[in-house]
Parts: sequence; structure tokens; C-alpha cells
Amino acid sequence: MRSDRRAHRTWVAWALTGLLAYGVFLVALLPAGLVWDQAGQRGLLPDGLSARAVTGTLWSGSAARLRLPGAVTAERVTWRFRPGALLGGRMGWTVSADLADGHLQGSMAAGIGGIRVTDTRADLSAAAAVSPHMVLPVVIEGRLLLDLRQLVFDRDGRVREAEGVLGWLEAGAGIPEPVALGDLRADLQATGEGGLRLLIGDQGGPLVARGRVDVMPGGQYRIEGEAGSREGADPRLVQALRMLGTPDPDGTVPVGLSGSL
Repeated sequence: MRSDRRAHRTWVAWALTGLLAYGVFLVALLPAGLVWDQAGQRGLLPDGLSARAVTGTLWSGSAARLRLPGAVTAERVTWRFRPGALLGGRMGWTVSADLADGHLQGSMAAGIGGIRVTDTRADLSAAAAVSPHMVLPVVIEGRLLLDLRQLVFDRDGRVREAEGVLGWLEAGAGIPEPVALGDLRADLQATGEGGLRLLIGDQGGPLVARGRVDVMPGGQYRIEGEAGSREGADPRLVQALRMLGTPDPDGTVPVGLSGSL
């Protein structure tokens, strides 16, 4: 009798597993455009997230254009279902996309609590990424390299967790011509208030830079830190820093800016 009950429980477990796998298979084959529209109508997408020309299925599909929270835009986005994410109670995909004169590839997973982006790398032009948000006609040079370990958004598009590094290599900026700044690095963190924090530091180039940039969910930003120049820096950089204010005893100038992207 006991062996019969054990066999019955085993059969039920396998049957439930089969039904679950079949259900996941059916969901994965749903049209991606239909699922996107329904998720938006039910408030399941973070604020600031939108897409255009969504085709294919949840298993494998594409979108002509995707706009992320923080005014980041991606083109020719493709995805492929990642079944392993189901073990964590999420639907997961590997994703690739074209960015501003560059490319992105990584993984993402979506669940009831929000969206998690992991193991993502990107390489793009600093000018194409930054210039559209500049009020003044500043000429930007260099490449942006992103190595993102994780970035977690809740259902409202607020950042819950962030860990990664953003590099600006061979950085340059200026009017009417760019001034060499050297290589710059930013470590990514969550602000604890729903925003993204970048802890800025230089890598020994012409520009001395220390500080932080906080970007909030609505696109507002705040910059606090200090900047200076090293021996041999372009005189235009030295002059520009003097225009920011009176240097401290160590030669750096306090920097404080705020605005909206």
C-alpha cells in the first residue's frame, strides 16, 4: 500500500512538471507584440519603457526600436528565450541590440517584481550617446565601454540594484574643438532612492576628476565633485577649469551641476 502511494505521488509530480513545461512552451510561443501590448495595459512595464515594431514570439523575436528608462534608445533589438531563468521564477532572454554607433549584448529576466539585466557589455560612441542631450554644441570624442554585472528595475522603473563599470576611453570635450581629458571610469551603484549613481574617477590623464553623478528615474541628474588638471594638460583645459570657480588648496575646483536629460 505504501509503495502504491509513493508511485501515485511520483506520477502526480511528473504530470504537474509536464503540464508546467507545456504551459511555458505555449506562453513562449505567444506573439511578442500581443504580450507587449497586454503588459503595458496592465501596468506591468516600468515607466519610460516603450517599443516599436515588435515582431516574433516571446521565444525569439525582435523590435525595431526600444526606449529604456533614462532616455536610452536601442535599435534592431533581438532576443532569444533562456529557459534556465525559470528556475528563479522569471522569464529570461539573451538580448542583443545596436546602440549609438555601437552594440550591446547581455541577458535580462522579467518577473512580477520588475526587470533584471545581467552580464551585459556595450561599446558605443560617446558623441552619439551624449551629444543629443547637450544644451551647448559641445564636441565629444572617445568611446564608452560598459561592463554591467547587474542592473535591477522595479515595476515603476526605479533602480533597486546596480553593479558595473562604465569607461570613457580617450575622452575629449570642448567648443569648438575637443580637449583631451584622458581615460575616465565610473563605478555604478543604486542611489537607494530609485536612481542610478556613477562614482567618477580619472585614470591619470590630463583631467583630475573625482565625484559622483546621480540620475533619477525621471531623467533628472545631479553632479557633485571636484576637477583639476595635471602637468602638461592642454591650456584650454586649465582655462576652462578656472572659469568654474576658485581652486581649492590642492588645485581642484568644486563642481556642482543639476538638470534633466
